[in-house]
Amino acid sequence: MSRKVKWGILATGAIAHAFARGLAVSQTGTLVAVGSRSKEKADEFGREFKVPNCHATYAGLLNDKDVEAVYIATPHVQHAEWAIKAMNSGKHVLVEKPIGLNQYEAQAIIEAAVANKVFLMEAYMYRCHPQTLRLVELIRAKAIGEVRVIQATFSFRRGRGKNICRSGGGDGYRRASS
Repeated sequence: MSRKVKWGILATGAIAHAFARGLAVSQTGTLVAVGSRSKEKADEFGREFKVPNCHATYAGLLNDKDVEAVYIATPHVQHAEWAIKAMNSGKHVLVEKPIGLNQYEAQAIIEAAVANKVFLMEAYMYRCHPQTLRLVELIRAKAIGEVRVIQATFSFRRGRGKNICRSGGGDGYRRASS
């Protein structure tokens, strides 16, 4: 790739930090902007990751002419709203999983991508992992014979702590169960 994709990150939570760390060593992308709900958080994130454009609003990020692609790192309940707004702003979108809370939201996001002729992807790391490519190669080569069924589960142990969710106390948090 001769040039790097110019990324903006929408939100500044833990998953946004993980994505920014990845971009810092990326050969194909560079972080040019961050959008937060407050100028203080945007500036703090910007200092940590040397981001040139720090926006006090999500809309400010979407209006940034330097941003080509947006990573949606908001809580789940906001994925559909901001993914659609980003695509309506002409930005390509990588939305953290889940892409939406239900089939209706997922379909609306997909329709926005088609209507705006932009790239859309849900951030499931296994799709781009070298192990997945190797697995496909082995299956095609029939290394274990003909595969008739594949059953898989994606999960991890979350542990205890605060977990943002749609419902649960007045502060928008609930205790995660382990």
